[in-house]
Amino acid sequence: MEETTPFQLATLLLVSTFKKYAEAEGKKDTLTKAEFRTLLDNEMPSPGNVLYNPLNFLHSALWGEEPRKVHRDDEGSGSEQ
Repeated sequence: MEETTPFQLATLLLVSTFKKYAEAEGKKDTLTKAEFRTLLDNEMPSPGNVLYNPLNFLHSALWGEEPRKVHRDDEGSGSEQ
């Protein structure tokens, strides 16, 4: 039997985490805004209510540049800084 790759493990973790939050309010294949906000708050906590923009974070991981910070307001929308 072949060994599970890191990519396979990461994919399984992403899918299981998505399902955990998507199933909270009925539809199991989508996230509501509230479910998505809960997922971000629980799975990507950030000090001082600052969230890194996921695309900037990915860019940083791939090319080593500093990600730009995004501040969230109470409605969950963000503004870049």
